Amino acid sequence: MREERRGQLNVRNGVIDWSNDTEQSDVLQGRHRGGWNEPDSPRVGSVSREPEHQVLERFGEAQVTLRTRQWSAITLDCPTHLDAPAGRQTFYDVVILELVNLQASRSDNLYGWLQVVFAYAAGKPFVYCSVTFPARACSSWRANMTSSWSGALYTGSPRRCSSAAGPGDSCG
Repeated sequence: MREERRGQLNVRNGVIDWSNDTEQSDVLQGRHRGGWNEPDSPRVGSVSREPEHQVLERFGEAQVTLRTRQWSAITLDCPTHLDAPAGRQTFYDVVILELVNLQASRSDNLYGWLQVVFAYAAGKPFVYCSVTFPARACSSWRANMTSSWSGALYTGSPRRCSSAAGPGDSCG
């Protein structure tokens, strides 16, 4: 039996912003239309925003594609897909369908996506990996964290949040 060390943080939920260098990018603001892609994983839950994909080769009905993931949510708490769910909800049921329902709405942007993902991860530590930090929402998230989430761990570049986050709040 292994005992966890005191003060150890077990982060099982997060977001990875793969390529956006500003929160005002077309992808994060929903100006660049795209779709959601999810692997059929029975162990990990994940979904990625893909603005486009390119078919490189076709072999009958099969095809080789190049997919560019821009923004991904991932969890170790709930699989994306189960062959025989027997009443058990999947990440597809609780997160991906909500994200798909946001498409073409005013909430189809970084803040709407994070609302869905944070609602799923409520009460759990969360990691946000990005070159930038969603500063516009920084102060409201911190204000709501005590009531909505047990904590959040933000990582990425060692930049500071904008003044909206308050003095001394570090993003990385």
